Amino acid sequence: MRVYRETHKEELAASKAQWWRGRYETYYLPLKTEVMAYYSQSTPPECVRCGISDIEVLQLDHIDNNGGGRNRSIGGWRLYQRLKDEGYPENYQVLCANCNLKKELERRRS
Repeated sequence: MRVYRETHKEELAASKAQWWRGRYETYYLPLKTEVMAYYSQSTPPECVRCGISDIEVLQLDHIDNNGGGRNRSIGGWRLYQRLKDEGYPENYQVLCANCNLKKELERRRS
């Protein structure tokens, strides 16, 4: 098996990349879109500050800045799945990456 992996590295890497792309398109992206649409209360989902609707740059934000540690330990699709399973708990909003960073910088300055 080791010899096979060494002689077929490119094929195996391409196969793995294709598997991840398929997983992203069939599971992760629809789940993220559903959760973001719920919290932004719009379809397609958009940033509540600037209105950008590029799903790849949208992020969930704690309105009260009180849960980053817990969610950071869960991360990614697991967080989206947990929020969906819990019935979409309150105190989240959708921000784009820029607005989320800007909010954090404003919080640190005050």
